Amino acid sequence: GGYFEITSSVRVVAVNDAPIVDLTGAGPAPAPVYAEDGIAVVLTPDAVVTDVDSTTLAGGTLTVSIGTGYEVGDALQVTTGLASPTGIVVTGNIVSYLGTGFATISSDGSDGELVIALGTGASLAAVQALIRAIEFSGTNNTPGAQARAVTFLLENGAVATNIQPTVQVTVNAVDDPSVAVADTGAVGEYGTIAIDIRANDSDVDSPLE
Repeated sequence: GGYFEITSSVRVVAVNDAPIVDLTGAGPAPAPVYAEDGIAVVLTPDAVVTDVDSTTLAGGTLTVSIGTGYEVGDALQVTTGLASPTGIVVTGNIVSYLGTGFATISSDGSDGELVIALGTGASLAAVQALIRAIEFSGTNNTPGAQARAVTFLLENGAVATNIQPTVQVTVNAVDDPSVAVADTGAVGEYGTIAIDIRANDSDVDSPLE
């Protein structure tokens, strides 16, 4: 008897996999707490960024936005200078990592959405450091109690993260002190005057009684 030998070829088409953002990394799950009128709080100090296809994210975009719970006055920003242990520095709208510029801020986060375009030099290490440097702050003197849901969307220039990780920010209100203003009035000899001593005083948290 005989046998047949059949040869076939298989074409393998590569797929550009989405980068992965792990907000927990090797540390505990992030649980940032911001106190009214306090210093900005870092959101994800242990985040880890990976991409199985490439060591660079040049041409991509990082978008960090506040969804559920957002209030006017809530803001996102990048820790910079001596306050940042991540090696990230912001000069104008240019973001640098260990002295090398690699990204440009196109939306500054003052309205709850921070958008950063990734350019040449946007290595996985640089973008990871950038995500670890994102902070939350607020200017509202009467913030609501609902947690702010902050979502991280990372694109590598072709594909976005298929799972957008979210961190919940707890915002604690602070009872601000009332502000008293000196009262003045004039009256003739033997006369009387009525002054509402609270009329020009104020309290941002509640009406004076």
